[in-house]
Amino acid sequence: MKNRVFFLLALLFFVQLSAFAVNIEGRVVSDKGKALPYVSLYLKKAPEVGTITDVNGRFSLSVPTTHDSLIVALVGYETVIVNLNK
Repeated sequence: MKNRVFFLLALLFFVQLSAFAVNIEGRVVSDKGKALPYVSLYLKKAPEVGTITDVNGRFSLSVPTTHDSLIVALVGYETVIVNLNK
């Protein structure tokens, strides 16, 4: 019985967290418009929340709705910090 309650609470907690998230999608390109693959994107206050771009420079990331900054980094390029607003 205890296992079932824990599982249900964990499931409800997960659903609650996903309700307070925003999905960000986009494409990272160079200043010349060339798609940049394998770029790291992560939150400044929570670096464990992140992703990388695909071979076409596209990404999708679910982030909490709280204010934070998105770090965009690739070796050989200047790191960019993008402020996220509600």
